[in-house]
Amino acid sequence: DLGGGTATTIVALPLEDVVAAAGWDVRSLQAIAGVEFENTRNLGLGAQYARLTVPGGGSPDMGNVSADGRYLWLAARYDDVIYRFDTASGELLWTTSGATAEISPDGRWIFATMAGPGPGYLIEAESGRVRAEVPLLTAQVDGAVFSPDGDRLAIVERPGFLTLRDTRD
Repeated sequence: DLGGGTATTIVALPLEDVVAAAGWDVRSLQAIAGVEFENTRNLGLGAQYARLTVPGGGSPDMGNVSADGRYLWLAARYDDVIYRFDTASGELLWTTSGATAEISPDGRWIFATMAGPGPGYLIEAESGRVRAEVPLLTAQVDGAVFSPDGDRLAIVERPGFLTLRDTRD
């Protein structure tokens, strides 16, 4: 009873039920990507978790894991910082400027943008060094994707511009 005279029952559905209700084929997701569903509100009751300390209390809101699972990149768009962690040790390996980060499938490159207007940056994923400044037509990047071999980058900007960049030069 929440004081209004009506009994309320709160049910926490398993995440896979929510995903399935949204129309996703859960078995296909698990088979393709090795996805494991777990409600992390129950920490300590299931799988083991690693805690990664983000310096200065940064607030990462997007991330990606390398294809081999050895590295984790987190981008904090409100702080304009990208972090690279070693997943085995949890050690912070480097930070660089950037609000968004798209990782190439081969793990060589990061395409980063800043929170405000300005160019994009092609960053070496191993070192965090900026390899090239990528001029943008607008300040509104809607997305970026690398080719499977990491040799090309497609950047979509508003209002419908597509920029193709060769990462080999």
